[in-house]
Amino acid sequence: MLLSKVGLCSLLLIAGPASLSLAASTTYHVTDLGVLPGGSQYNQSTGAAINAAGQIVGTSDKPYGGYANGTEDGFLYSGGKLTDLGTLLGNFGSFATGINNSGQAVANAFNGSYFGYTAFVYANGRRTALPALGTGTAT
Repeated sequence: MLLSKVGLCSLLLIAGPASLSLAASTTYHVTDLGVLPGGSQYNQSTGAAINAAGQIVGTSDKPYGGYANGTEDGFLYSGGKLTDLGTLLGNFGSFATGINNSGQAVANAFNGSYFGYTAFVYANGRRTALPALGTGTAT
């Protein structure tokens, strides 16, 4: 039994350097994106998509009215800065789901109805609602 364990360790050591050299060709960096100003009792954010330029979109907690748990808004992280994508027409939250290589983010705003959302594009600091397909709301 001891011999087989030593043999296995030797095999891993021999195979190890070849495997490590392949992994060493790619470098990744971990960055704390932070949360939108004010946060909530949960103080969390979640990334959803990243483009080739390293811009990231996602969702972050933020306060809403006097509620301790607040709401969520979509964000754009670009150049070390977290930007709130906001909502449409005074709605109370949003979440971002994608970003293209031109920096245009797509998000959904809660529209106040039960499970109702309105899709929008965020580009150059502006939100543009997307038309609904068929009946109901755009998502």
